[in-house]
Amino acid sequence: MEFSEVHLIHERSVRRTREGYLKSACSNFSNEHHRWLLSCARHVFGELVQEVLTELCRCDPERLWGEVAQQLLEWSRKVLELVQGRMARGLRSETEDTMSNSISTLLLRNLSDVFGENDPVRRRAAIDEIFHEDAAFYDPKSGIFRGRDEIDRIAGVIKATHPDFKYQPLFPPEELGDAGRVRWVSGTPGKAPAYAGTDFIVARGGRIASLYLFFDDLP
Repeated sequence: MEFSEVHLIHERSVRRTREGYLKSACSNFSNEHHRWLLSCARHVFGELVQEVLTELCRCDPERLWGEVAQQLLEWSRKVLELVQGRMARGLRSETEDTMSNSISTLLLRNLSDVFGENDPVRRRAAIDEIFHEDAAFYDPKSGIFRGRDEIDRIAGVIKATHPDFKYQPLFPPEELGDAGRVRWVSGTPGKAPAYAGTDFIVARGGRIASLYLFFDDLP
């Protein structure tokens, strides 16, 4: 049986929503059909659809009498969305994949997930996700740090000086073209802020290419 025939049978089954027909269709769903559908799913869509079909086949047919048509449509839409998303992610290049990172997202993640993160593993993972490999960080006190390794190192050094400090944006990030900025304060939660600053970034392909730190007067 061809895949197009299965699709046609599915459409006809959905249209025939009479309770007796649905009961018969569910009860006559044999193990042979089950194995064949799983084989098609594995070949065409991979494990994702295979798992969904497995769960469908395990359902109690009696419970599905009045719901099977709606459930089939709902599951089909979800499976299609998931499969299309997985296929798209597999086909996109790394640069295209990072385009989902907006300027505002990069600014806020840099504060919380990089310079505000105590765990070195999570911090490095965030750096790999939001910084370009050749990114540069400009610190008015310590100088310029180029590349992910150097940015990771200085972020750890800065965080170690005040491990309990948290960054708090004062206003929503501002964006202009491929650049953006966010003003923030930092200090121990529940106490007055210890210092304030502004992060300014230039992004390229959804990742930070340059990060500039400015220290401000406390508001």
